[in-house]
Amino acid sequence: MLSRGRLNQREDPSAARRALGKTFVQALMTDFERFGVRRLTRLRRQRPHLYFRLVTALLPKEYRIKEVDFSDIADQELQQMLDMLKTAIREKEKEKAPGTAQSFDPNRPC
Repeated sequence: MLSRGRLNQREDPSAARRALGKTFVQALMTDFERFGVRRLTRLRRQRPHLYFRLVTALLPKEYRIKEVDFSDIADQELQQMLDMLKTAIREKEKEKAPGTAQSFDPNRPC
């Protein structure tokens, strides 16, 4: 016989996802507490590309900056930062859709 909670999870897919997510995270936390540091160290040493992939997967996809004060940064340094961002955007566009859509034009006004 199903308990009321289990019945609701069967009827509501989002409730089932939440329950599964909670159970999974608890199991992952238990596993990490037991083996985590040792396994992460081994992963970092033996397969740094997978370690880096794990780290980036855990980071937020985007950061929102409310206010930035650039008054203490020299114009030349700001220009270098802008050039680096333009290069990174161009590279990202190449990865996303090679040979399609409109490409980034660093001279086009924002």
